[in-house]
Amino acid sequence: MNDKKIKDLIEIPEVKTIIQMSDINDPKLQDFLTESFLLTDEVKKVLFSFFNDLIQKNGKGYFIEGNFGSGKSHLLSVLSLLLTYKKSWSPILEQVDKNSKLVDFSKKIEDEDYIVLNISLVEHSNREYLENIVISKITEFFEEELASDEFSFSGEKEFIEKTAEIVKNDYPNRLKSFLRENKIDEDELFSPGKLFLLEKLLERLNLPYRFNFNRQDIFAKLADLINESDYSGIVILVDELSEFLRSKPDGRRFNEDIRFLQFLGEFTNRVPCWIAATLQEEIEKTGETTPEAFNKIKDRYPTRFHLTGAHIKEIISKRLIKLKEGAEFEIKDVYNKYNRGFTGWQVSEDEFISLYPIHPLTVDLLDNLKPLFSQHRGIIDFIHYQLKGDESRHIEGIMEEPADRLLTPDYIFDHFTSRIREMIETNPYYEKVYRYYKQEIDSILNKDQIELGLKIVKVLILFSISPVKKEYDIEKIVPKFNYLVWFKG
Repeated sequence: MNDKKIKDLIEIPEVKTIIQMSDINDPKLQDFLTESFLLTDEVKKVLFSFFNDLIQKNGKGYFIEGNFGSGKSHLLSVLSLLLTYKKSWSPILEQVDKNSKLVDFSKKIEDEDYIVLNISLVEHSNREYLENIVISKITEFFEEELASDEFSFSGEKEFIEKTAEIVKNDYPNRLKSFLRENKIDEDELFSPGKLFLLEKLLERLNLPYRFNFNRQDIFAKLADLINESDYSGIVILVDELSEFLRSKPDGRRFNEDIRFLQFLGEFTNRVPCWIAATLQEEIEKTGETTPEAFNKIKDRYPTRFHLTGAHIKEIISKRLIKLKEGAEFEIKDVYNKYNRGFTGWQVSEDEFISLYPIHPLTVDLLDNLKPLFSQHRGIIDFIHYQLKGDESRHIEGIMEEPADRLLTPDYIFDHFTSRIREMIETNPYYEKVYRYYKQEIDSILNKDQIELGLKIVKVLILFSISPVKKEYDIEKIVPKFNYLVWFKG
């Protein structure tokens, strides 16, 4: 093998392991969100169904279910961008052939104008009502779209006058601070059309005053706007719905939110309206209410999708690693070295090249360990930073290593040590097993075998804690440790 290094053969694209809907408001992240989006079969199914309903003017409610880290927020963010930011279609369409339905959808949607409301519930207290959050978003839109006197509500003027008097007299300094923070003056804050800001101030001051919105009035105005304007409809995207509902401090608030979800579902039958909400679990598991209430939810949100996340191998080859031009020939040489050197090497050349420099056993173990390590989010973090390095976490990375070195399974143990120690079911493997061998291994193995021995202990622990149980005997395990040979010389 020549003196090539891993960095000479691959590039590591930038990743963002934690994506929130608020990221779409950052112009620097808008392109990244679509360019880094992997169009899996699961995602295609969601997009096909959603955009087909839009084209057909078929209003509907959708639940997008998936475990923590399965890409729900990323999907919702991309949906929003595809409806509001035409440039965002290009990196998505690059992943499909020219005859794909998505190409046709993009052309039809390009000429449409939708009201898109993005609601990230992680930004809201569990004491807030879903209705107030959604209505605040609607009034924000009204303020931007219409002159303020066109959408004032009955009793709004009197409410503003009374709260303004209280705030100005009792909280003048905090009022000034709030005005500076939001870059507005008193006249603007205490005027019709600014209720969402006024309520934000009241919440901060811990004052119990809230304007009593008339739900029917607001949604009637919204329906009129859609029916009488050039808007093609309204899309409401709600992220982290299940966590928001599950964290409710009492049953009354939970049931109020469930009833408002029913109302929103009914609204989709009256106007071109589409509601997509993400959940980490089925909505029936988020709290206790009557079976009749959940049945109504099922009727009003008839379409449910489940995201398991892309297979790890697909993420690696299409998103996390980019081969440099001509690198494939060098990687074939690495493969041939391993293939000639070991019996029981059951890895195809194509698979090896697509995963390089990740050892296939590392990928298999990562896939099996997903439930323990934050699904794909934690795994993406592991692969990206174990390759690239992260000085803040004392991760050296392997880009400077010789080209025939691979990212092997023992790195999983090192990367996720804190997670293994903090979980009740895996803690004994660290405290009793690993610590024992770390202390005693110099009395068990020769000096030149210690490093290799500890790596083998780490991998055996990973086999044991894997939720996917497999029967391992010595004949099955020994070939799996062939990857460690380069430690010997």
